[in-house]
Amino acid sequence: MPLSPYLLSSYAYELDPANVAQVPVFPPESARLLTLNPDGQMGHGDFFGLPGQLADHTAMFLNDTKVLPARIKSAFSITHRGTIRERTGEILYLNLVDLPAGESADRFEAMVYPGDSFPIGAVVTLGGYEFETLEITYQGRIFVMKSRNSAMDMLMDYGIYPIPPYIEPSREAQDQYQTEFARHPGSLAAPTASLHFTRSLLEACETAAHAKLCYATLHVGIGTFKIVNQEDIRNHTMHAETMLVTRNILEAVAQAKLAGNPVLAVGTTMVRYLESLLYIWPLVETQANLSEEAKSWWQRQSDVSIDANHPEFVRDELFRLRSNFHDGVATAETSIFIYPGYEFGVVDEIVTNFHLPNSTLIPMISAFAGLRNLKVAYENAKSEGYRFYSFGDAMRLVKK
Repeated sequence: MPLSPYLLSSYAYELDPANVAQVPVFPPESARLLTLNPDGQMGHGDFFGLPGQLADHTAMFLNDTKVLPARIKSAFSITHRGTIRERTGEILYLNLVDLPAGESADRFEAMVYPGDSFPIGAVVTLGGYEFETLEITYQGRIFVMKSRNSAMDMLMDYGIYPIPPYIEPSREAQDQYQTEFARHPGSLAAPTASLHFTRSLLEACETAAHAKLCYATLHVGIGTFKIVNQEDIRNHTMHAETMLVTRNILEAVAQAKLAGNPVLAVGTTMVRYLESLLYIWPLVETQANLSEEAKSWWQRQSDVSIDANHPEFVRDELFRLRSNFHDGVATAETSIFIYPGYEFGVVDEIVTNFHLPNSTLIPMISAFAGLRNLKVAYENAKSEGYRFYSFGDAMRLVKK
């Protein structure tokens, strides 16, 4: 059957469970790296060899988000309509919710299990923490903290990292599920391509290829790893993810492009981040305070990309400025969903792990490398014994 870039079934593949990595390799740089070139030719190596593959002065963008201990699995004391019950359940923290005027207690949204344990009005007690169910949402519940502690305090005391379900729970998995350069707490999943990058590997990239290391922040939300359940992937709706827009990153992108230096996104989260900047630029251009040449590049490329990708990939409601620049940083949200047909305006290369067939990430990298090329590469990786998913091996993709 012919491949259609819009059909979910076109991205399907079979994978032996033995190919799913349960723990990272050690050292991380020994993970295997498949290079896929624009003509479909492939090369096999490892991360130790990456510095020698990079063009001089490559601008490498890495996600410095920090995974939250967002999953709480515990016995809760639940009071509802005068009855107190002890229930074992699970809460997956999603995000804080904007507060009504005059209120200060944290409100947060969470997925819950089992759902009937958290009815509206229920007061949940966990150690010294209390929170009440305010609202049922399509994702789960909105809670308000009743104790004086914050929701973040509760996560730090009782939470664990939300390891993906295809990885067996273990202490080793918990200990390894954070990048070496994680800085800004806020993610529900690790930017897993970055797990391969140790300080020594990054230093080798700087030394061997004079690479410029740029750290940006996109907090990975539920939208990135939520499965696509529409056969026509164009009907899938992405959840918004929060990103920090900085003057330094805007300047670094523009200077790299103006100099003709490749922009390498480490992970699909950085692809979303960098490409989203093109459409957030009109919201921040009057306050970004960039050099004149950088400002001109963003104005020109933003216009070109909007013309190329509107309205299928770019609509006003997909991008939102949450806060203006303060000390060089603004907060924005992106809901962009990239799939074949999208025209890339920033990213020239991607380092990324091997992804689940029904995720939003295979359509993204298919848009970059070509669906047929990617299908062949995945089959080749399987036959060569590559390890798949979050703790697995990776690919380096060069723009088609």
